[in-house]
Amino acid sequence: MANESFPFSTDFLDSIESILFDNDQEDDCLDLFGIHGLVCSFLVAPETPERNQWLLFIIGDNSNLDEDQKATLEQAITQLQHHISEQLESEEEFTLPEETYDDDNALVNWCAGFVEGFLACEQAWFQDQDEANVAGLLLPIMAHSELFQDDDFEDIRRNDKLMAQMVSEIPENVVDLFLLYRSGN
Repeated sequence: MANESFPFSTDFLDSIESILFDNDQEDDCLDLFGIHGLVCSFLVAPETPERNQWLLFIIGDNSNLDEDQKATLEQAITQLQHHISEQLESEEEFTLPEETYDDDNALVNWCAGFVEGFLACEQAWFQDQDEANVAGLLLPIMAHSELFQDDDFEDIRRNDKLMAQMVSEIPENVVDLFLLYRSGN
């Protein structure tokens, strides 16, 4: 099942999903789309948590995983990190997993994972930057994540035309954020 969004074989993908969706896991464990969003956010961000902490963002403080399961997830994170980095640094257009897989919640979960990564180092995203520009680039991701329930986000989500426009902007906004933090401006 290796493709533009996920660099995994079908067998490895099945291994990851069995770990993530095991009945012993917490309900707030990220799915594969959320993991992609989180890793992408950490790669775009000007500052991120230590690499050895990333697994905690994915599974929470869950001690139900054995060492083999943790190693499998770490391998998945490393592969995704490399794959997404190549995509962000290439001349090609950035592709969201939702664009590749037919999953009703794929983009919502991807956005939620990205926002979790953003919130982990929120202050750094705005430090030495035009806050309105950064907020504008993040707005489509935040609106589609369904993590924010205030009236402004509810109004945006009720406007189907605006949501469709915002969704179409997400790949370019991700690249723009990546370049913003790499340009030193």
